[in-house]
Amino acid sequence: MIYCFLSSAEYVLTDGFRNHGARYPLLIVADGTDLEEAIIRADRELRNLGWAELEIERSKRFTGPDPDPASSDPVDQALMDARRSGFGMVIYTDRI
Repeated sequence: MIYCFLSSAEYVLTDGFRNHGARYPLLIVADGTDLEEAIIRADRELRNLGWAELEIERSKRFTGPDPDPASSDPVDQALMDARRSGFGMVIYTDRI
């Protein structure tokens, strides 16, 4: 099952991609047999990508149709990534 999380996390790397120590809003899409497993997967994947302190504001199981593979919409891309690899996300540019 695919779950979507409206969330935020702190960027902890110093690679110049984002501001070190800043918190950013994220839309996370993760696969799991239940909500708890999807949250664990999302947290693990985020940590592997240089994020910490995940805070989930809202969560919902995704029950919509699969997005069009030709779509360039970031949310559609995150959903397709989650279908393919179990995890996808959209990073919003404004810090919290």
